[in-house]
Amino acid sequence: MVLTYMRLLTSGDSFTKGLIKVPHRNSVEEQNKINWPTQLGKLLNTEVVNLAQPAAGTDYISYSIQNYLKKTKDRDFFVIASFSGLERQWDYTFFDRTYFWQEPYYTTKNYQELFYKNEMMIRGLHQFLTEEGVPHFFTNSFADFKYHAGLHGSSDIDFNLGNTSVKNYWLNWDYDSNTLYNIISENYLEPNPIYVHSSQDPLDFHNGTKYIAGCMHPSEEGHKLIAKTFYPYVKSYFTNLI
Repeated sequence: MVLTYMRLLTSGDSFTKGLIKVPHRNSVEEQNKINWPTQLGKLLNTEVVNLAQPAAGTDYISYSIQNYLKKTKDRDFFVIASFSGLERQWDYTFFDRTYFWQEPYYTTKNYQELFYKNEMMIRGLHQFLTEEGVPHFFTNSFADFKYHAGLHGSSDIDFNLGNTSVKNYWLNWDYDSNTLYNIISENYLEPNPIYVHSSQDPLDFHNGTKYIAGCMHPSEEGHKLIAKTFYPYVKSYFTNLI
C-alpha cells in the first residue's frame, strides 16, 4: 500500500529520543536533531512525528502511538515502535509504576503478570494499527524479547508474543541480534553476537565503535546507522523520495 504522502510516526525510549548522557547530557533540541527518526525522515524526504521519551516502557510507547492516531483522521503514516525493557513502566502520573526498572534487570517475581501486561499492550497496538490500515513494524532498543518468551532455554513460556501474528510485524524476529543496540554494535543479525547491551560490564561499555556513546546509547553516527539500516524496510511505502 503506497499512500499519497506518507509520514513517519515513531515512539520508544531514550534510544529513539536521541538521549546521550556522557560526557554531558545533550539538550532536547539536540536530541530531536540527531535521533534516528529524524535521520530516517531525511532519507525518506518526509515529515516525522517522534513521540519517544527517555525511560519509556511498553505502556507509554503503545499508548502514545494509539492516542496520537486517535486524535487525527490522518492515516498516512508508517509507524515504528521500538520497545524497551519489559519491566519499564511509565511515570507515576501516567501509569502505576508497579515494575520499576532498575539494575539488576528484571527483579520482579511476578513475571506472569509482567509478561501478560506487556503482551496484551503490544498485541493491542498491533491490532489497532492493522484495523486502521496503518503499516508498521516493531523492534527493540536493547532487550531481545525472545529471551523473555521462553525461546532461549527457559521451560516457562509466559510471554507468547512470538506465537501470534505480531511476530510477522517484528523486524527480523527470527534473528537473535535484532535490536537497535546490535545495529550500533555492528553485529546486527549476526548469530551469537558478542556485544549485548544487558550483559556488558559497565567498564567495557562498547567495542570501540564510533556508533556507541560512552553511556551505551547511540552516538550521532549511531543514529545515522540505525536510520540507514531501517531505510530499505520502509522506502517502498514512500512516494516522496528524493
